[in-house]
Amino acid sequence: MTGTARKISQSGYYHVTARGNGRQLIFEDDNDRLLLLDKLRDAFAKGDIKVICWCLMENHFHLLVFDEKQTLSVAFQAVLSSYARLYNRKTGHSGHLFDARFWSEPIENEAQLLETVHYIHNNPQNAGISAACDYAWSSYGQYARGEEGLADTDLVLSMLGGAEGFVALSAHAPLAGEVDIQSEDARGLDTLRYDARVAEALMSHGISRAADVKALPKPKRNDLLRDLRGRGLSIRQVERLTGIGRGVIQNLEQRDENVTK
Repeated sequence: MTGTARKISQSGYYHVTARGNGRQLIFEDDNDRLLLLDKLRDAFAKGDIKVICWCLMENHFHLLVFDEKQTLSVAFQAVLSSYARLYNRKTGHSGHLFDARFWSEPIENEAQLLETVHYIHNNPQNAGISAACDYAWSSYGQYARGEEGLADTDLVLSMLGGAEGFVALSAHAPLAGEVDIQSEDARGLDTLRYDARVAEALMSHGISRAADVKALPKPKRNDLLRDLRGRGLSIRQVERLTGIGRGVIQNLEQRDENVTK
């Protein structure tokens, strides 16, 4: 029986995951991790596929890729097959190393892209293994510290205003699903760049996480809400970011309007 056809991304961006068969470990040591990265680099260069970010875990790995020419399936299966043969030869393992079918999800807007970047880099932290900034086997160091590696960081860093914006993004989840594609610039992704504005607003008020907004004294909290709205975020975006109800935000704006009348 054939599987369901993969969904094609209109933007060319995909979140891709490969897991060990039955969730088995897919790396014995760091040499295995380096081998997989080398195979990804070689195969993706031939297929003209760009890796935007990546993270290797113990029994699976994540990639965010740009595949304009739709060569991902062939290139990725070649990588998995080649790596599995070498791994099995080294370890004496027999049978399938990876699940028969890798998982992929189209990325169709900037908000979804940034949410995926956040999710991939925070995998080790969410699993209780390591803080994202301390984990060696992801592209975090390329983004935050300018290290060399597999990822092409230009697009995301330009969207976030540089490494500082990336670090802020990693500290809190972006606002998912708020931005629709409006044009074909940035290879089909809208360039609203609201996350850089959020990071700037939070830091200017002395906090680094959106979750801390609720704990601010009311006058400081209201100043930050005004700042976020002044930077162009919608009431819905501010509500989802801070967890503060839209009624509170609307009442604050109504009071401000009455004062200025």
